[in-house]
Amino acid sequence: SSPRFSVQVYFWIFVGIILLSFFAFLILEFSNVSKSHRIALPHDTTPLPTTYELSMELEPKSVPVIVSSSMTKKGYHTLLFIGFSSSIILFGILPSIGTYAVLPYSQRAYYISSIILPISNPLSVLIGLFMRSILKFVSLFILFVFAVLASSYVIVVAFLSPCPPLHDTTGGAILVIGCYF
Repeated sequence: SSPRFSVQVYFWIFVGIILLSFFAFLILEFSNVSKSHRIALPHDTTPLPTTYELSMELEPKSVPVIVSSSMTKKGYHTLLFIGFSSSIILFGILPSIGTYAVLPYSQRAYYISSIILPISNPLSVLIGLFMRSILKFVSLFILFVFAVLASSYVIVVAFLSPCPPLHDTTGGAILVIGCYF
């Protein structure tokens, strides 16, 4: 059957939706509609009183000890880069090339990957939730490098499709699904 509209019409509709969303954001940001729902920032302080009084308490108050773990600017920007890069890979690149990466190994491998892959995001959230205390900056960076290498293998396999390395083999299917997972 012939398409109902061309690719160019689709992209113009897509651009229109994005512009409509942008204008809706601008209206919400600069209009009085959302002013009552905004939270005051901590730096917005009320003026201090002009009179000062000295008060004395007979019992000293207990002062809670707060341990703060500060982060350097470099560490913060590194974590932002890791989050940005992994989001691009996980939500942009890998879903779009999944068919090209897994299908050359077999229909069964593609079926298994389509069942297993939706489990990966909730599983990674649960792992991060329970292992939060042992995940430090260095271990996060090592996991990120490992994930980038595994994702790079999946990207290379997709580019070499329909005849990637180890195509039509069980080992190749396990390897690419494991890297994709």
